[in-house]
Amino acid sequence: MTPKTYYRKPYIVIVGIIAICFFYLISSTWLKWGELIIDTYREFFTPYELLKGKILYKDIFYPYGFLPPYIISWLYKIFGVSIITVVSCGIVITALMSFLLYKISRIFLDEVFSALVVITFLFVFAFGYYVYNGIFNFIMPYSYASTFFMLFTSAALYFFLRFIKNDKRKYLIFWNILLSCAIWSRPDISLCVWIGFLFIGCVYIWKNKVRDSIAIFFYFISPLIISVLGYLVFLHRYNAFAGFKESIIDCIRINAGSALTRSWFGLDHPFLNIYMTIKSFIWHTAVLALLGLSIAFSSFKSFKDGNDSDSSQSIIGNLIVLTCGLIILFW
Repeated sequence: MTPKTYYRKPYIVIVGIIAICFFYLISSTWLKWGELIIDTYREFFTPYELLKGKILYKDIFYPYGFLPPYIISWLYKIFGVSIITVVSCGIVITALMSFLLYKISRIFLDEVFSALVVITFLFVFAFGYYVYNGIFNFIMPYSYASTFFMLFTSAALYFFLRFIKNDKRKYLIFWNILLSCAIWSRPDISLCVWIGFLFIGCVYIWKNKVRDSIAIFFYFISPLIISVLGYLVFLHRYNAFAGFKESIIDCIRINAGSALTRSWFGLDHPFLNIYMTIKSFIWHTAVLALLGLSIAFSSFKSFKDGNDSDSSQSIIGNLIVLTCGLIILFW
């Protein structure tokens, strides 16, 4: 018998803790996710205008991809025009992101580590509203195009990792579709993500000496082809090329040299940002080290004793360390 027989992983307990955190945050922050009069009008107004028949980029200035506002417009059509409809979309995106983060983390980490990743996401990012001017989070973001982009990119990353691990082409098909959706959400930053995937794909082809390397390479460049064709079809159908240039291309050029963009990328105070990054890395490493020591000790003890009588104690010990780690992390 293998050591895994003696150590039952606390999957149900972990999922339960994540679910409790998720619903607690929804309840405690209900309708407190942002300021409706500050920079959020576009996210409600644009899908409503589409619902009335106006054309994106032609009648409406919109600096992001066409997919997110049409998704929300479709939700308006089904559930009605309401703030709750849009907020519910944010809640669903958050739930799906939590699931994807857990699945991606489980490729590399134990359940406890993966739970820490998801809980950190929920408390810090998804529902975060901790300062006076912190007016945005995943439930009510500055741009739903960004949260849709992160959702599609995370799903694409999951299937890409599954392909790298299992070498099955069906995962690349899902990756193609999802990354194309990401480009249809945020074309400005999606191209950088696609280049990163392309580089890893080329390394994969070279390292594994893939026989049909040309076919695999075509898989890696096809998201760009699919997304460009999608934009061309959309813009040709609605004759919105000029508006797209003004909304997307010209905005990218203007933002590239703005002070706000330099601030977003951390270039205004580089040494302070480096210090904060190192500090955050040290705290996260300390928490993960505690978890790792706990898991290693409990696994060794169960294996040494040759029975599973300590599995419940291992679960409780890991959860205690997880709680202490979260207190340290958020403090």
